[in-house]
Parts: sequence; structure tokens; C-alpha cells
Amino acid sequence: MIKIVSANQMKRLDVLAVKRFGIPALILMENAGRAASEEALKMLPKKGPRPVAIFCGYGNNGGDGFVCARHLINKGIKVWLYLAGREKKFSEDANINYNILCKMKQKFKFIKTVGELDKIKKEINKCRLIVDGIFGIGLKGELDAFYQELFKMLNSSKIAILALDVPSGLSADTGKPLGSAIKASRTLTFGFVKKGLIKKEAGKFTGKIIIADISLPRMS
Repeated sequence: MIKIVSANQMKRLDVLAVKRFGIPALILMENAGRAASEEALKMLPKKGPRPVAIFCGYGNNGGDGFVCARHLINKGIKVWLYLAGREKKFSEDANINYNILCKMKQKFKFIKTVGELDKIKKEINKCRLIVDGIFGIGLKGELDAFYQELFKMLNSSKIAILALDVPSGLSADTGKPLGSAIKASRTLTFGFVKKGLIKKEAGKFTGKIIIADISLPRMS
């Protein structure tokens, strides 16, 4: 039986995994990112160049994207990493995985303004897959113009998109876009299905929904 949870319920389950069972949050992020890399490999063609563009934010969803990037790089996949939005402090676990990639000599491109998007669109035209790790389940309030234009650009690229946990910009509870949202080909949701993903209006944003087991303990 598929378990459906709200964003707050999912956050509480994550906290319980850490506090009651002693599972470091970093391990949950590692499991999520590894699962994302495995799903990404399934979406890539078997032959020819297979570059992947990964768009990340500064929170834990971005950290999942960083882990995904590391595993893809280790598989020989060329990865282009983009950090979206104004520069700010990473979440603790995202910062650890960001620093790992820096030590691996992986380059990042920071995109902060609408004026940069035309250039980014030309760059990613050679990619075979986009991974969306910009926003997770904690997003609230309508997105500003930069993110709305970024999502519009990515949605118009005609490149397959894999969304991590929820498509960025989509409310995890209502299934409605917060001004704008990524239109994913597949959504890899972590642990349990977020209730917004199964709303009728969410279908055009989620694509195929796949549940990734990130080893959350069974809780009574």
C-alpha cells in the first residue's frame, strides 16, 4: 500500500529517523542522491554523448542534486552543474556534498538574473537530461520573476527533466504551482508520495511518479 504524506508529515518522519533511530541526515541525502543517479541513468540513451545538466538550489534538495552529480561523474557521465538564485549559505548537509564536488574539481555555474537565461539555454541544448534539484517540499509563497523565467526556459527546452522529490515550484501539499513550476518527465519522490503529487492538477508537472526507497525505518 502506497503511503501518502503531507510536507509536514514528511519532515517529521525525517526528524524521527535521525533522532529515534540515529540515522544521520547525511545518509538519507546520500541514499536519495544515489537513487536519483540511478534513475537518471535509466533516462539517458545507451550510446553516444550523454551530458546531464543539474540545476540545484542551496537547501537539501540541492544537496540531493550534488550527490546525484557525484555518482553520475563516477559513472563517466559529463555533468554541468548550475546553482540557481542569489548566493546564500547552503544547508549543512548540502554544504558537505558541495565541498566534495569542489575537491573533485567539478565546476559550478551560478545563475542569478533573467538576463543570463538565454546563454544557459544555448549551453544545455547539448544535454540529454536535466535534473531538477532547485526546491523541495519546504517551498512556500509565490516565486519571484527569476525562478518563473528559469522554469519557463527549462520547460521549453524539450529536454527530458527528472525532478527530485517534487517538481520545483509545485506545492507538495496542494499540487498547484507557486507562480510557476517545472514540468518534469519523471518525478522521483523520496520515501513516500507527497499528497500534492497525486492531485489531478499536478499531473502535467510531475510526469511519471517513482518512489525511491531511502531506507527510512518502518515506524509504528
